[in-house]
Amino acid sequence: MERWNRTGGICGLIIFSLLVVTIGYANALPPADGSKCKSNWVNNNAAMNCFIQGEDEAHAGAAHPHYVACTSAGEVFCCVDDDRGNQNCEVCAADAKPPSDAAKLNALIDGQMMMQANMKKLSTRVGGLESKAAGMNRATAP
Repeated sequence: MERWNRTGGICGLIIFSLLVVTIGYANALPPADGSKCKSNWVNNNAAMNCFIQGEDEAHAGAAHPHYVACTSAGEVFCCVDDDRGNQNCEVCAADAKPPSDAAKLNALIDGQMMMQANMKKLSTRVGGLESKAAGMNRATAP
């Protein structure tokens, strides 16, 4: 009789463990990343809003800006990572309202300001190289 109780307890534990593991995997979201997105995500207004929000956050120096990510099944998500690297995503519904004209203009201005700052850095570097080259030419001239 004791032998049956022990066997039944072990079988019950195994079945319970399999059930817990199976339920854990069934509720997990599929991994999403930007490389799985098809080019038509840009037609999804919610995804574009997410993209613009992420650009604004990145320009503001956010540690974890929002980004658009997709699954292999073609689902589009707006995601943000936490400090531990966990991905927090929401589905981008295709019927969300488009970004406002002010948001679009803001994104364009932010992009132009970033380009201007990068061009200024590049110009400073080129100017420094030109002055070094001129100095080297004078030093080697007889």
